[in-house]
Amino acid sequence: MTDGYWAAEAVHYAVSEQYTIRSVIELLCELYGDLPAIDFGPLSLRAVRNQMVSGDPERQPPRKPWNRATVNRQVQRIRSIFRWAVGQQLLPPYVLDAL
Repeated sequence: MTDGYWAAEAVHYAVSEQYTIRSVIELLCELYGDLPAIDFGPLSLRAVRNQMVSGDPERQPPRKPWNRATVNRQVQRIRSIFRWAVGQQLLPPYVLDAL
């Protein structure tokens, strides 16, 4: 689903916005890449958000904790990805509603 979003939508954004979209997609795939998108729910979103807030010092290169404004914007980007998938009829609307 994220590959489809990237191919269809992300190319319309400025390079700096593409970078931030790619960073949230990478985090989603790192944490939930094996989970079907239909099973991604509020608890999964909370776990992703917590990972954004805490950062990842073990990762190479380490990922620093993100500030509140960045985390909130990234959560909105995640919802945008799911909104796109619902619009493409890849997911039922209740998945987006739950997020």
